Amino acid sequence: MMAFFKNIIGLKFINKLYDKRISSRGLGLFRIFFALNLFFEVLWIYRSKALYFDPVPFLEPSSVDYSTYLFLWLVVLFLMTLGFATRIMSILNYVLGVFILNAVGSFEYHMDYIYMAVSFIIIFIPTGCNLSIDTVLSRKYNWEKFFVFDRSLTKVRVLNYFLIVLSGIAMIYFDSILFKLKSQSWTGGLGLWLPASLPPATIFDHQWILNQEYFMKFFGYLVFAFEGIFPFVFFLKRFRLPLLILGILLHLGILIVFPIPYFALGVMSLYILMVPVSYWNVLDRFLSPNAESDQNEIGESSVFNGGVNWKLRGFKLLFVALIALQFNSSFNFPLSDSIVAYVKKEHPGFSDSIDGLKQKKKRVRLFTKHYLGITPHGVFVDGHFTNYDQYFNVSFDGNLLPMYNEKGMPDELLKGGSWANFNFRVNGTNVLTKKESLENGLMRFSSYWAQKNGIDLQDAIFEIVVKKLEASFTWEKDLLNRNAALPWEEVGTIQWKNNKAKVNINYQQIE
Repeated sequence: MMAFFKNIIGLKFINKLYDKRISSRGLGLFRIFFALNLFFEVLWIYRSKALYFDPVPFLEPSSVDYSTYLFLWLVVLFLMTLGFATRIMSILNYVLGVFILNAVGSFEYHMDYIYMAVSFIIIFIPTGCNLSIDTVLSRKYNWEKFFVFDRSLTKVRVLNYFLIVLSGIAMIYFDSILFKLKSQSWTGGLGLWLPASLPPATIFDHQWILNQEYFMKFFGYLVFAFEGIFPFVFFLKRFRLPLLILGILLHLGILIVFPIPYFALGVMSLYILMVPVSYWNVLDRFLSPNAESDQNEIGESSVFNGGVNWKLRGFKLLFVALIALQFNSSFNFPLSDSIVAYVKKEHPGFSDSIDGLKQKKKRVRLFTKHYLGITPHGVFVDGHFTNYDQYFNVSFDGNLLPMYNEKGMPDELLKGGSWANFNFRVNGTNVLTKKESLENGLMRFSSYWAQKNGIDLQDAIFEIVVKKLEASFTWEKDLLNRNAALPWEEVGTIQWKNNKAKVNINYQQIE
């Protein structure tokens, strides 16, 4: 037992992960699918840029024109997918990601932080060493020495795989489970059933599955347990295949049921790194039966001052920093409100020091959120649905705008960040207590749709409609169908005159 703790505290397990070398094929495939998925997410933002960035889409443009930056990001991601100058493209991808994803404001959603975390990590990892243009150029011209092209490698350190999975999956699950432990729906086995039973949260009419109470609870508890166990065992060989299968199935379900396709596909691209090593070895022998192994990469590390391996120390420092910053984000330790209140009461002289320390910790948390994607991940927990009892949409000439359809399910304008915005920030819990956000959001989406469809806003009237919603924290049969069958009721108008909007909602009728 003592040897185990010495191994953990001394980070000796990092040495083993650093020394062990496995096929680089998984890194190449991961790079292709991750960059391609992010490409389509950015393409969605590019096509919807007026909605994301303009205060009033097309009528009051953003002070910064993001078109050029988004287009440049698409080019970078395209080249990154091909594996051309992968290291430089990885750096540019991270810089552009920080700039743009921190600018989307209320259109941010949880996948943005996974993009940021993974994009930061892969700067330091040779993702272009396989299945890339870099490998062809490095063999032919030996250009990798300019830190532009990743050189061809058939084997890489397993630590490269480990760090990406840690930052992109394990740390997110670790934080997510802390929220789920305090969630009635998840501890009651209904963590999947509840959002899937609410039309504004789902795109798939699957009432017959939701009506199987014990089936839904089994899978709810399975996901709960899966996320709780994953961070502590994903690096162990015997758990890799079952975790891979469960993870792919879970996110395939998310892809089918919820309007966050790039989240589902993005995390599935990370699971490529969980494929057992033996599978890559078989694939390598099939694709390159006569290939020779590379030189032992360990001998190529930067070693100075009597054999100190600075590359290994850098990896250890990165590992410790990621874990510490995630703990700081998840637990906000060690200054709980109760401890602060006690110290201030008993030792008033320390008040200024404590307040200063809290401000420093807050700045650290903001930094890690905006630059490293390390932030709380309370997704699909009770707080999203408590008192979510009605939601609004807009219609024109008797036809609903494509935010929600007749059943109240997300339509073509709501996907990823736009769904998170309209569903939880324009609408959402206790919606009538945030009337300004509601009215501005309805105006914003109506302006965007009108301009896209050639509607003249010099003189136009849109109808505001509302639909009731029942969110239950105990299992009920046919809840999705009952919610979907509720009618849309007209409760106001958006009057456009000379490209200016006036929102009128009869709140007394709703209340």
